[in-house]
Amino acid sequence: TRQARGEAAAAAEAASQLQQELDASHAAGETTRGELVAAKAEAAARLAELEAALKAEVVAALRMEVEASEECAARQAAEELREQAVQERHVMEEERDSALQLAASAETTSQEAAELATEAVGRAAEAVERAALAERAAERAELARSTAEA
Repeated sequence: TRQARGEAAAAAEAASQLQQELDASHAAGETTRGELVAAKAEAAARLAELEAALKAEVVAALRMEVEASEECAARQAAEELREQAVQERHVMEEERDSALQLAASAETTSQEAAELATEAVGRAAEAVERAALAERAAERAELARSTAEA
């Protein structure tokens, strides 16, 4: 019986030790669960951070795209105004040349020819005025384009 009591005591000691190991294992499991929950929360926070940063980059890229588009439109408008000014200048030069020819022939012809020359000079002056207006419009467009680029 002494032997049985010794075995029982050893078994009780082993059971107690196993219970302590089990309790320690449960405690370690709880700690690990807590660490996992914390890691999951940290990962979710980091994901939210990354998503916010990505959205900010997308917004910035879209803004840059809009600005580039506006700049391109301003350049195109300035170029169209420049072309229009060149065309107006050619028309004005042709009308001026025509007026000068009419004026030259008017000097050698009658009063009626002189009146026609006066009308032609008026048209030439109007053409010069239109050309000046077109040039100012082109300058304003160029200024707008320069401002858009800045």
